[in-house]
Amino acid sequence: MSFVYAQKIGKSIGIFADTKITFNTAATHLFGTDTQKSVHQFGMIKNIIISKNFCISFAGNNIVYANKLLSKINHVSLKQILQLALDINRQDIDNGAEFIICYADRNVQLIFQIKDGECKKTPSAWIGSYQAFDYFQGVRTGFYRQNINSNLPNSYETHFGTSPFIPEDEMYQDLLNCFYKTIFDCGDSSVGGFAVPVLFDPKTNQFWYKGYCRSFARMQITKRGLSMPMYQGASTGSFSILFYQSPQNVGIYIPENHWGIIYNHYRADPKDYEIVQTSSFLTPRATKLSQLDFYVHAEAHNMSPPGFLGINPDRIDDYMARVWHYKDNPELAILYINKAIEIVEKQHRETWRYEELISIRNNIQTSFK
Repeated sequence: MSFVYAQKIGKSIGIFADTKITFNTAATHLFGTDTQKSVHQFGMIKNIIISKNFCISFAGNNIVYANKLLSKINHVSLKQILQLALDINRQDIDNGAEFIICYADRNVQLIFQIKDGECKKTPSAWIGSYQAFDYFQGVRTGFYRQNINSNLPNSYETHFGTSPFIPEDEMYQDLLNCFYKTIFDCGDSSVGGFAVPVLFDPKTNQFWYKGYCRSFARMQITKRGLSMPMYQGASTGSFSILFYQSPQNVGIYIPENHWGIIYNHYRADPKDYEIVQTSSFLTPRATKLSQLDFYVHAEAHNMSPPGFLGINPDRIDDYMARVWHYKDNPELAILYINKAIEIVEKQHRETWRYEELISIRNNIQTSFK
């Protein structure tokens, strides 16, 4: 069913969605085999940044209806988008095809809720699971707070975000915290997966998938008392989520099992591009790779890491080790040598290596020819 919540925050808008998708078992035609497996495991992005000023979110039991809206919104006005969404909602009230459409610029911030055959302009909106929304409201008022310190017994949750870029960041963080707890603990099996936050930034005049770091780990007793290391490993049941900031795609890294997940319009099987019923969605592509590898690949997709990484991303020798590792794959080797050169240029350190790095890059580029 999903759970999506949006709210005006000063001159900004925060939009929060889960990723879990519950498939009809007969709906095997919606994706190719590999893509469908990934969607079953990691879900999809339900709050989709359409352009720098538009974000469209969806919920419901039939994702084909959501795709129907997403596939028609290019080069149409806000009024036309709202009418399309309302028409689709009225066609599929039984399956709950519901939408939140947000428009924002430096002068105006608008939220429209489309469900139950109506379109309403409102300062806040929610779609999807009523059980999740009811729990979310309980978390916000403090009614459920004592039960949800973490989803791990005898454990503790910490969270870090990127530097605030709006004055109302404290309100945003509170909403994100409440939403995060809701999708873990609301008890609705159709809600879950990752928390995906979108925030409109008045300074850059655009919507962003906003980065964060969450870590769930068991507390340990040391000589100094209780402590909680940031990473403990999957064997203890602990896990961390590094959510990358981006204006378009979504990147998530889970350090404990070395999973890197990128949600975009890429499809693993070329035949997937012929399936028009799901062509407009951001679907996951998951790969086992090191944290440094994911950092570099995510950056190539215009994604920035959250404030906490757990690694030093500025060690030139680490990038050079990956250059030699990919010596038989020049396209990947170039990614890493460029990063090493960028560190020298921007940070003005180890400048004595600069000419050598340029020479190595030239040699790699020669192999392309």
